[in-house]
Formats: sequence, structure tokens, C-alpha cells
Amino acid sequence: MATTAPSRDLQHLISHMHPVLQDEEWVYVTWPSDAPLPGPTHGTFATVMEPEGLSVVLSRADALSLGLQFSGIFQCITLLVSSSLHATGLTAVVATALAQQQIPANVIAGHHHDHILVPQDRATAALACLKSLAEAENPL
Repeated sequence: MATTAPSRDLQHLISHMHPVLQDEEWVYVTWPSDAPLPGPTHGTFATVMEPEGLSVVLSRADALSLGLQFSGIFQCITLLVSSSLHATGLTAVVATALAQQQIPANVIAGHHHDHILVPQDRATAALACLKSLAEAENPL
């Protein structure tokens, strides 16, 4: 499967971002310090080491089955454009568009794509907002 070279061009990234809403429900938890580190078997989406402990974005089902506390349920919108880790502005443009609609955006950059976690009850509105942005004639 051929892959497209990652882009740094902001206009290209916005007009080709193709946002897709994933079905999975995600939650943020602080991983227990006495538990083995989480991995793909736990339905882990992302981890971030913070002074307070390891923050884990975990599937809601797995968090419930492990008895972990969380507040809020999120869904992920993946931007299917191949964005360079050296691109400038995509996160700012996306977060600003969502903020104008009063939609919180928690952005996680992967090696190939950007992922935006939004509150589940605002996920459909967030997807519509990002599709509108991608289809705008002059989004900048």
C-alpha cells in the first residue's frame, strides 16, 4: 500500500483532512502506580507521563472492567490527511474552529495522523464542524 508523503502545507492539510468519527468510547484515567503498565491488551489509545502519574486514554469498557475511575466519555475524530510532525498550524486551526462552537478538543498527534478527542455528546457536532472547515473555500 503506497502512502502519501506527510504534508507541511496548512491549506493542503485543512482541505484534505477528511475527519472520521471513530465508534469507540474513550476515557482518561490515572493508571494505578502498583499495576503493570498498560498496553494494547487494555484497549489503550495513548499514554502521557505527568508528575501526578501516568495518564492513559483507555476504552471505556476496559476502564469499567478494571474498576478505574474516570470523568467524561470521549470519542475520537481522526484526521486522515498525512500530516508532518513538523507542520505548523493544523492543531490551532482545528482547535479554534471547535472552540468557536464551544466544543472542547483534546488533540493527540500520532506519527501519521492527528486525533481529536471530544466529549461524546458533542462528537457529531464536532465532526460536522471539521467537515465544514475542510470544505470551506478559504478556511484560513
